[in-house]
This record gives sequence, structure tokens and C-alpha cells, in this order.
Amino acid sequence: MTFFLSSGKDTGHSLLFLHVEFVIKRLYNEDQRCLIQPAFIYAVLAMATLMKSSEMEFRAPGRERALWLRNSAQSHLEDSYKKDWVDATLAEAALVRCLLPLTTHSPFA
Repeated sequence: MTFFLSSGKDTGHSLLFLHVEFVIKRLYNEDQRCLIQPAFIYAVLAMATLMKSSEMEFRAPGRERALWLRNSAQSHLEDSYKKDWVDATLAEAALVRCLLPLTTHSPFA
């Protein structure tokens, strides 16, 4: 199963590299949960929040929350890199983080 992160007309991209079943299995497995990069969680939450933050849904407070999540993702990215905890989920977090300014109603542009 592939995860398509798209809000219709709002964006021209989707995140085809995320495998939802794999992420969910890791989240529900106590031994594997700690292996997920915090930056990945924050970056995905930032993207999801931002994509729901049009004037019809979460509005400006949603965009502010997405900005906070994005800053948290960036901080965790840098911390993981400094601690040499580099893996696929860190790369995914970095890619999601880079896509944030590309959304239509992005406060990051």
C-alpha cells in the first residue's frame, strides 16, 4: 500500500515513497516504535496539518501549528544527524520537510 498525500487541487505532488502499512506496523510494535525518527513523525504531521489548513478548514491557526511542527521536524533532523542516527526515515523526514514550502497555502514560501 502506498500513501498518497494529496489534497486534490491544492498540491501538485504526492508522497509515493511512504508505505503506510509499514509505518503503522512500526507504530504498534513496542520494539520497533523507538526506531522511527521523531523528525519523520513531526514532518508528516506538519504536512498533513498544512494540507488541512486552507481557509475552509483549519485556517491560520492550522498554518501556525504546521509551522511549529515543521520547526520541530527541522530541530529533530539536525539532532539525529549530529548523533549519527541516519536511516531511511530520516531521509523521508527531510524530503517531506523540503516539500512543505511547495503547498498552495504554505506559510513557509
